[in-house]
Amino acid sequence: MNQLTPIHTAQEAIRRGDLALACEILEDSLKPKGSVGTSQVDQSRVIQTRQLLAEVYLRRGQVQAARRQTEELLRQAPDHIDGRILEAHIARLEGRAQHAQELLTPIAQRADATQGQLKLIAAEWVATGAFSQAVDTLQKVEPMDAQSFYYLGLSHFRLGQIGKALPIYRKLFASIPNSPTIAKELSLVAAEFREFKTAIEAYSRYMQLSDPTAADFVKFSDLLLMGHNVADSQRHLEKALAMGEDSAESRLLEAKIARLSGDYGKALERAHAALVLSPGLGSAWSIVAELTEAASVDAVLIERLAQAISGASMAPHDLELAQFALAELHAKAGDYSTAYAQIRAANQTKSTLLRESGALYNRHTMEELLTTARQVFSGNLAPKVSTDSHRPVFIVGMPRSGTTVIHRLLDASGELQCIGESEALPFVYAQLQQRLGHMPEKLLHQLKEDDWNELAIEYLRRAGAGTEKRDLADKMPHNFLYVGMILSMFPQARIVQLRRAPFDVCMSIYAKPFPEGHSYACDPGDLAHFYYHCNALMDYWAEAFPDQTYNLDFDRFLETPTDSARQLFEFLGYPWQECYLEARSDSPQAFTFSELQVRKPIRKSEAGKWQQYRKVATDLLTELKTASNQSTSDANYKK
Repeated sequence: MNQLTPIHTAQEAIRRGDLALACEILEDSLKPKGSVGTSQVDQSRVIQTRQLLAEVYLRRGQVQAARRQTEELLRQAPDHIDGRILEAHIARLEGRAQHAQELLTPIAQRADATQGQLKLIAAEWVATGAFSQAVDTLQKVEPMDAQSFYYLGLSHFRLGQIGKALPIYRKLFASIPNSPTIAKELSLVAAEFREFKTAIEAYSRYMQLSDPTAADFVKFSDLLLMGHNVADSQRHLEKALAMGEDSAESRLLEAKIARLSGDYGKALERAHAALVLSPGLGSAWSIVAELTEAASVDAVLIERLAQAISGASMAPHDLELAQFALAELHAKAGDYSTAYAQIRAANQTKSTLLRESGALYNRHTMEELLTTARQVFSGNLAPKVSTDSHRPVFIVGMPRSGTTVIHRLLDASGELQCIGESEALPFVYAQLQQRLGHMPEKLLHQLKEDDWNELAIEYLRRAGAGTEKRDLADKMPHNFLYVGMILSMFPQARIVQLRRAPFDVCMSIYAKPFPEGHSYACDPGDLAHFYYHCNALMDYWAEAFPDQTYNLDFDRFLETPTDSARQLFEFLGYPWQECYLEARSDSPQAFTFSELQVRKPIRKSEAGKWQQYRKVATDLLTELKTASNQSTSDANYKK
């Protein structure tokens, strides 16, 4: 009967959980036994023993002892891959993450690394925050186990590659439905991708699998609010408050919910309450600046916000929001010069964030899209279309061009299921990008009728189309980029293209915080470039699809709302009533900067507010003039 080696005996002790005995066995086996010569077999066993002993030391928290064994191992076998992985792991545990990455770089390229070793290397890349290297390493792992698949999803998520991370987390969630960690992270990924239905389902599962704290209820409430579910958001926030929650985050949520419910007094009070606990909370300052009446803006309030900005270090996003809020307060006080200086500062903060993430506006991409659209959606090159008979209405145009007001009119008529700014179409487009490449428009001719039918079904599902027979009205402004694709999915769709004078549109965008997808918004030159290319693209859609597109000049609409609205409804095929123009206290939440506007009667005064900036926004005016001279867009929109 063969006698067990010290390594096997130690492994048995480890399996029993007796790490102290395992250490004793391995340490004893490394002591000199009096024999002078050392065979190759003995040398190999010594290396294995040192590796196992270092691993046991680490499990016992004895990092220095583990480092000594690893150093001795590598002195004996410098090319030992497992030893090098241990060396990097120990460096990370000692707080030397950069050194750990330097140690991992050569072994990650080793052709003789086993699948198991590649998984360990990938785990170390993830632990040190080197997510790009983790993805590169994991691409060599075949087949992947659940842990490696999780690391791949996490790495894509941390790199901002949400479209790649989301399907990975979905598969993990489907195969491991009882993991609270995966459920929670799927929720985070889906929320980043603005797929709130999945995010809410996953977070709900996380809550079921864990013992939720008050903070968990606050986070769930916030997620539900992002998903435009105000009632459930309120309900879960009340649970958190009943558990004693009284944080800046919970107070801010109370303010947001009150604002969306039209209770502006409570919203303002709770926003101020949140700032008592967290003076650097940018979202709270946004609400304060928005809801404070001009007559109530004084030097004390302005100074309080200015001190918050210059005082304690703010997170970049909070700083951006606070700077925009300070600009709005100065504007309400009538100081447009200082307001514009703050607007420029806020946009500089945003531009820095975009530059660091590599997401700055690319003028060439926009120009290429315009050229491609003209080539693809014309003549014999035009893609096939679906057989879908739905007649959705898409209200498109630049942000701040009046899409919210027109959406309100359609909602007042009751003729359509108005879904607001739906993420459904951008999501369908992202799916096409994964399938066809960065600019799928170039390959749309490859899609067959059945493909377009499937895309139409997917859009309707994600948009939440009801069983009722009413068609949808989708007011996501940037859908003007996809009009050709829309009409391939829905040949009977109707497109309402909003136009507005360039300075009013661009100034109102420049003065507000927009999310990262609007990378053009923080530079006057990029903003002017995007405006005129946007209008040139809409000019083309109107030319290519004259029976399905309706150009609506919002400035003219404000001059003659009744006549303009009647003509719009005639194009859409719905009866018109004058009462649709009246203010509605029960108007559904808009979840946009225009939320307050939908509760007011339609009037021209709101549109003229941006003219106050003409004397100070000289850089924006110059860029608009330059872009106008270079543009082929309709002269009606060059004012």
